[in-house]
Amino acid sequence: MLPVYFAEACQTGGRGVYAIALVNYLLFERGFGTWETGIITMFYNLGFLAFTFVAGRTIEHLGRGRLLEIVTLVIFACSMFYLVPIERGAFLVLFVAVRTIDGGATGIFWSAVQSYAKKLADVDQASRNAFTSKYNFSWNAGTIIGTVAGWILTEQSSTNVLGFYLSVIISGIQVVAIFSMRLTSGEPNGSKPGDHAENLTSQRVLTSDERATMASIPMILLFLSLLTHSFTTGGLSIYLPAKILAFALPSFVSYIFFFEQSLAQTASMTVGGKVRERQVVPAIIMGPAIIGLGWLLLGASIEGIVMSAGILVQSFMQGLLYASGMRFLTNVAQARGKPGLFARFQFIMGFGRMSGPFIFGFLIELGLGIAVVFTVIFDLAVFSCLAIAIRVNKQKRGSRLLPARDVA
Repeated sequence: MLPVYFAEACQTGGRGVYAIALVNYLLFERGFGTWETGIITMFYNLGFLAFTFVAGRTIEHLGRGRLLEIVTLVIFACSMFYLVPIERGAFLVLFVAVRTIDGGATGIFWSAVQSYAKKLADVDQASRNAFTSKYNFSWNAGTIIGTVAGWILTEQSSTNVLGFYLSVIISGIQVVAIFSMRLTSGEPNGSKPGDHAENLTSQRVLTSDERATMASIPMILLFLSLLTHSFTTGGLSIYLPAKILAFALPSFVSYIFFFEQSLAQTASMTVGGKVRERQVVPAIIMGPAIIGLGWLLLGASIEGIVMSAGILVQSFMQGLLYASGMRFLTNVAQARGKPGLFARFQFIMGFGRMSGPFIFGFLIELGLGIAVVFTVIFDLAVFSCLAIAIRVNKQKRGSRLLPARDVA
């Protein structure tokens, strides 16, 4: 499994540094508007969203290992294409098409990696927790390393173009990591066709705490809560560089704030992995409200300290919400034998990351404050729905425990 974790770190590091470099390059160096940058960013996440739907069938026919080899080669080819200078006109259409393919390959990559989680989760609870811990660590380690490297290169060179070259190097290392699986004893040549998520889920008996957690929140509200996380992630990719540009600061400053975001999410995911079962639901409920508070601080900031505080608050809560949501989904999938829930999870995360840049790109054209107000209202609306649902659920469970009244 070590090559998988290493490839995962390369995925978040390579794609992450390119995403930041691209937005900075378009806004700071090419003079693109936020609405144009938002649309270009959206297509990457659109590909992620669309190709996630076919991931399960593809894993079934090709197997995880073979599929990972193919998609990492596609990602590497896309990284090479990005070295071509971006121009408006026909080339921009081609560029957007390649970004969509890149996003699709990324969506399939994560679906294939997460299918390992289901395989190990069926072994025992300890195996599931161990995989989740290493999965989260690899994700965040790659993001942090990629962001720091991009920060240093951009500050020293005063251009974001070097971030494009860094992405190519990281993607090349990722290809080597995945193909090295052929030499390991874990899964020679990947996994066999048919060994995919749909075949890896078996039902198990839940503890009383797990059953109480699973019964507390309707699935649609859980996905709405997770949407506040992915929407914020997508929106920040446009909002932060736009605000830094409005403050007339150099573009490398955005790497600093994204680095801060990664550190906060790493810390919260570590905490989230140790959260008790009874604390999962409160984290899911309070998540949107605390993320909204972070946006208020970020929107009101006129100096770096307050801006940092806003990023820390919402980023820490994003990581905790993600970890709690994943635990909730795993309980439901294991109890009901429904691995398809993870595909819905990928859909929600992809939809939020797709709609965030698109909506923020246009709202920022009207004003940075308008984008913040919109997001806070959305977060508070989701929080209110969750709080009401929990209250109603408790009342229903309480009424079922009351003795029936005698009929006169």
